[in-house]
Amino acid sequence: MAQNSGEHEALLSDESYTRRVALESGDIDETWVHSSALDSAARASTTAEHELHLRDAVKQYPQAIFWSFFFSLAVLMAGFDAQLVTSLYALPAFQRRFGYEYDGRYIISAAWQMALGMVS
Repeated sequence: MAQNSGEHEALLSDESYTRRVALESGDIDETWVHSSALDSAARASTTAEHELHLRDAVKQYPQAIFWSFFFSLAVLMAGFDAQLVTSLYALPAFQRRFGYEYDGRYIISAAWQMALGMVS
């Protein structure tokens, strides 16, 4: 629904009819619209959004694009983190820095492995 400046609309559902209340300068204009008209308007709006090109969608919904990217990256990194941290145990530099020498080799203690596993 288009909102003009100074005009606010509210939709109140009542079984198969929907009441549209427009508040304009304190005057209340009340009309009843059949739900099928509202359904067709919703379908038309959905179709228009599905036909948007990528550039137009980015211009029209920049916040939605940002949050979608942010949470997708967070999910990706959460899955990647578990694999990355456990692969560090095999790196010689990591073993020398955080491990201790045992029989001529450096190993990571079970306490360190558990702590890093629990953090990630």
